[in-house]
Amino acid sequence: MVTSDGVDSVKKVVILKEGYFNIFEQLVPTKSLVDVVKDICARWTLSQADQYSLQHYYTKIYLTEENRTELRDGDILTVTFNVELAAAKSLSDIEQPDLSIKRKALVHFAGIDGAGQADDPLFAKEFVRRNGINTLVKIIESASEPPDVVAQAIAAVQELMEHNFATWDATVNQEFVKKILSYANKTDGTDRKIIQRSLAMLEHIVTNSSTLFILVMNGVKLENLVYHIKRDDVKLQLSAVTLCNSIFMRMEHENRTKFAKKLDAKGYTDVLQKILASSHTTPLSNDMTHQLYVYQSLLLSLFEPRMNTKPDINDVEIQSKMVNIYDIAFESAGSVKDKSTLPDFKNLGFTNSASALVDFEECPPGILAYDVITFFAKKHQDQYVKIILENSVRDKEYECPFGRCSQQITKMLCELLNVGAPISETSCDIQPMFFTTGDIFEELYSVSILLLNKTWKEMRATTQDLPKVLGVVKDQIKRVLNEKPDSIDKFKTKAFSLTYQQVLRLMQQEAQERTILDSQSKPVMELREHIEPEIRELVRQQRLAQLVEGQFFMQFSTRGRVKQDRYWYCCLSPNYRFLHYGDVPSNESPPSIESLPSKIPLSDVTGIEIGKDAPHTKNLKRGHIQLAFSIMYNQEEHLDFVAPTQQVFSVWTDALLSLTGKDMSSKEFHDDLDMLLNMEMKLLLLDLEDVRIPEVPPPIPREPDNYNFYYQHE
Repeated sequence: MVTSDGVDSVKKVVILKEGYFNIFEQLVPTKSLVDVVKDICARWTLSQADQYSLQHYYTKIYLTEENRTELRDGDILTVTFNVELAAAKSLSDIEQPDLSIKRKALVHFAGIDGAGQADDPLFAKEFVRRNGINTLVKIIESASEPPDVVAQAIAAVQELMEHNFATWDATVNQEFVKKILSYANKTDGTDRKIIQRSLAMLEHIVTNSSTLFILVMNGVKLENLVYHIKRDDVKLQLSAVTLCNSIFMRMEHENRTKFAKKLDAKGYTDVLQKILASSHTTPLSNDMTHQLYVYQSLLLSLFEPRMNTKPDINDVEIQSKMVNIYDIAFESAGSVKDKSTLPDFKNLGFTNSASALVDFEECPPGILAYDVITFFAKKHQDQYVKIILENSVRDKEYECPFGRCSQQITKMLCELLNVGAPISETSCDIQPMFFTTGDIFEELYSVSILLLNKTWKEMRATTQDLPKVLGVVKDQIKRVLNEKPDSIDKFKTKAFSLTYQQVLRLMQQEAQERTILDSQSKPVMELREHIEPEIRELVRQQRLAQLVEGQFFMQFSTRGRVKQDRYWYCCLSPNYRFLHYGDVPSNESPPSIESLPSKIPLSDVTGIEIGKDAPHTKNLKRGHIQLAFSIMYNQEEHLDFVAPTQQVFSVWTDALLSLTGKDMSSKEFHDDLDMLLNMEMKLLLLDLEDVRIPEVPPPIPREPDNYNFYYQHE
């Protein structure tokens, strides 16, 4: 590797080995790693240099000719046995009857509290080739091994399987899976680490196996998973919730509804609601919040088939229920309908008088609109009857068509709640009220149709105004959802307190603010041009301040999976000259900048690669690719990131781009810029409220004939 100026790039590294003096080495690309190891062994007087290789001290990844280009100045390496000998020694130590040797080997192998040998794909492949998994399986199935050894063996097997050198179906048998199930189904008398790691392994089997997942899905006791979630152990809770969600996700659509009802009957939703409620005092981790989002999305996915299904207009049962809904509305008013007379469904606000089912043929919302109407008419019969009768006594022009409105409201809710949309791999967007009742979508419809009827009256709308009313109601619902109410009652209270007049004022105010920003009048444009650089710099400084504060980032395995409870930390020096980074044991408290072992001078940074252009996205999942970015420096070197949230991604990429002399470009940057620019312009134009700003400046008056005048202060 040669730099653009023709000078070989040299990596300055530290090489360690316990019991030997440290070596500060300059690795020249033209010198092979074999020769480097020989020289080091000679300086340490180590014989048989061919038995040794270089390994990254923290990540346990072997240094090869292929990955040596990823070395950074300041990296710490260690000299250890080569892959073949390391795998053989590890396997031999794990098979030892001496528990102290076995424990040490398993900890070093799986890296329980840090990186382990199994993180390296070369080591893992060699260990699997030597049938090492069989040895680990025997430890797990043994009745005599101590709990901590079993827990470490379970973690070791999962680490190996994540490399995908072998499949679950070809590597383990049903008896092994049943053993793991027996650990996961324990509630008392079993080490929590065994339970937690068994749950994690079962989740991996459900996600990746083609046959054994059925055994897991049938063998897991849901009541025991709920019990684990109730326990005061964050890791155990997360593993249990993740397994539940994985099973839910692997289910066929036709079985998901039954599974959801089983979970609800076992108290799953209730215990998640309690976890969510406790977040007011103890914030939830991003991983747990994401799993809550996944469960919420899975519940919403239950409505997708109905949303995309047209009704069978010849279905006698559905026709009978629609007639029953018609009868509920009018017979409850005291009028007895002639049984020989067919109902006129136009009286319920449908377009077809003979069959309301024709109105449900549009997909979405399909027959889902029928479902929610049926729910509303039975569960909230008094309110249903009131709406129908209120409209039946209005003039024809002012009637609120219940049927058509119901169809549009159902379609609107599907859109706002992303029913049928793919589940994001990173999102943490949850609505707390989804964890408070089993009929949340139907209840949301019930509140929304009442809200529409209320808004219809406030707007004094006619039938032709239906699109306008729907637009206002959609705005009302969006504003309330943005406040994240934690119950359907609070949702209803907030929605009903937001009257049409209030929404109108808010919409007018927002439109006025947009008008100010979008105005093309010369005075306003000049004012905007004058203050925008200052506002841009304010946003830039705010982002740089967040980089100085620092951020925890998730660690990923070479297979693109998130390493549980593994983090690294990165921050910008206060003088904006260096990026400091390093692995950290937890994400509970930020480390000091002095404790971070590595740093990159900003002067060496050559660019920022974002999203799929980042070099480390090859093995990442789609959701993580969207949050990935890399700092390119020293020609071909790069520091790779995956942000925990979209907000962190935007802040870091914006700040790093600005530090390299490029424009900040994220949507969040433009939103912040518009908001602050809008506020500043409103303050500056406050005295001109209700004063028309001319398109061009007024003409300059002509000069006076003479300047023989002055002001005399008496």
